[in-house]
Amino acid sequence: MGLLGDIQSAIIDADRPLPAALRMAMVLAARLDNQLLRQWVDRELNGYLDDAELPIGPSARLGCSAISAARWACRPTASRSLRSKSRPNTET
Repeated sequence: MGLLGDIQSAIIDADRPLPAALRMAMVLAARLDNQLLRQWVDRELNGYLDDAELPIGPSARLGCSAISAARWACRPTASRSLRSKSRPNTET
C-alpha cells in the first residue's frame, strides 16, 4: 500500500491516533512540495494561532421535495461551507 492508502487506513482506524495520520500527511505534503497542505497539517498538529482563520470543512444539506402528500424524496446536496450558506432559519 502506498502512502496515501496508509493515510486513509490510519484515518478510518478507530484504534490509531489521529496525529499518526497527520504526521503521514506531513510526509505526503513534503513529497508533493505542497505548502498549503504542509501548513494545514502543521496547524492541525500544533494548534492554530489566535488570529488564524480556521478551516471550514464540507457540509451537507438535504434537498427534499414532495412526491405526494405522504411521500417525500430527499437527497444530500453539497454546499461549500456553512458560513457561505448562512441564512436565517425559516423552518418551523
